Amino acid sequence: MAARVSAPGVTGHIWRCGVRLTDKGAVFERGAFTAREWARLRADPAVKVEPLDEAAPEDVAEAEENTLVEDEAPGPVDELVRVIPGLEPGDFTQDGQPRMRALRAALPGMDDALITDEARDEAMRRLAQSGFRPPGETG
Repeated sequence: MAARVSAPGVTGHIWRCGVRLTDKGAVFERGAFTAREWARLRADPAVKVEPLDEAAPEDVAEAEENTLVEDEAPGPVDELVRVIPGLEPGDFTQDGQPRMRALRAALPGMDDALITDEARDEAMRRLAQSGFRPPGETG
């Protein structure tokens, strides 16, 4: 089973779950994301997920172009951008910042020294630009 994943109304692109999404979208097979990532994509108001019966070869090729490759390995900020939207409401402070212990728990394979306040702040800036709001924050 495959699904077309797009970001309708977005000018340019946004990054979600390690892939670049445009308003045109790309087709991804079920194994492209974990169950939790699929759930995050479906819940994201900036993302549209359309199930397809069968993916056309050119759509799958385009999806591969939009996926991070090893020589573009994500850095600490990229990884924080990936995990922050999946944190629970209790993982954020009253002022909307992700708690450092929650970030470190979400990235067990990353050196704790790379998960800094500066990296977190940059990740939150990028997420805010793409429309992310911490739980409990309005407008």
